[in-house]
Amino acid sequence: MRVADLLSFADIDDLHRIALTYRCPCDSHSKNELIQRILSRVLRDDEIARQYTDLDDDERRFVWALLAEGRACFTLEELLAKARQAGSGGSGRHCVAALLKRGWLFRGVSRATRHGFVFPVDVKEHLFRYLETEIRRAVPLADPPVVVRDERGLLLDDLYTWLRFVAETPLRLTAEGVLHRQQQQLLFRQFAVSEEPVDRAAMPASRGRSVRYPRRFALLYDFTCYIGLIAEGEGPFGLSLTAQGERLLREGTDLDLGGELFRFWVRTTKHRIPALPQLLVFLFLAGRDGWVREGDLLAALPADVTGDRTADSAAVMQSEVLPLGLHLGMLVSGLDVYGNRLWSLTPLGIEWVGERVGFAEQPIAWQEV
Repeated sequence: MRVADLLSFADIDDLHRIALTYRCPCDSHSKNELIQRILSRVLRDDEIARQYTDLDDDERRFVWALLAEGRACFTLEELLAKARQAGSGGSGRHCVAALLKRGWLFRGVSRATRHGFVFPVDVKEHLFRYLETEIRRAVPLADPPVVVRDERGLLLDDLYTWLRFVAETPLRLTAEGVLHRQQQQLLFRQFAVSEEPVDRAAMPASRGRSVRYPRRFALLYDFTCYIGLIAEGEGPFGLSLTAQGERLLREGTDLDLGGELFRFWVRTTKHRIPALPQLLVFLFLAGRDGWVREGDLLAALPADVTGDRTADSAAVMQSEVLPLGLHLGMLVSGLDVYGNRLWSLTPLGIEWVGERVGFAEQPIAWQEV
């Protein structure tokens, strides 16, 4: 719903509270006149900018958390959970109140939303436009690179290579449940993007296979286990194709495996990095229109984006989001004439992030894979 529709359902006390926020005269007893005064201000670019900058850090992170959602309706419990994730102390109710008084959140009015709250679609659009303008000032578009690295389609090619390898090679797992190093090396030589096995001595004992294999292969391994293409501990060897995996190799699939890999990566990474959707939205706004320098991107990443105060957002972007985004085909990378690393979203990346694929779904812990 749009803000004009929601204002028409608001009671007079709520309208007066919003009007005071925007310094509208409140001397009229006409509800319609009060609504028109609020509408003349609430979506103005200068008001959006002023109201956003007047928010405190927790409230801005709360706004980013809502912008990263693909939906507009929330229960109070969901809003408070997002406010607490954004770093808000206490219950998080002050974050909800800050948006209510600005007309950026409304109590639900329809049968489907009457027990929750609504984030108006046009407020969301104007906030996106304001934030994109601010990001573009800090992260200007760069000239195209002289060298490009494009891995689109290669992860899917290697998924099929991995399934064929399991089908054709007797595979035994170590006592730790990991492929033997020699088997990994043999497999990786067949991949379009090669990796090196993880040093066994460096493997943590408690975080599952994701740290027992190099990152790109760990994603393929976990994904093929999770969707039932391979099974551990079945048959005469430690690893085997399932009937579903055999059918995929034999007949192919109508499933969008690229999109499902992206969805799986979001859900598994979100378990460790709850603010991943906000980081992806920031990257979407910065890189959907062309090439941007990595240095500019990391320097401009504001504290507003993530509520995880224990994590360095720039470090997470550099070590997690950019490399995996390249492998997934969400991003392409390049170097300019001075050796600066450049990044740009691909059409698929724009589609996946724009449609918030996997963002609202429950995180997947590695124990569940």
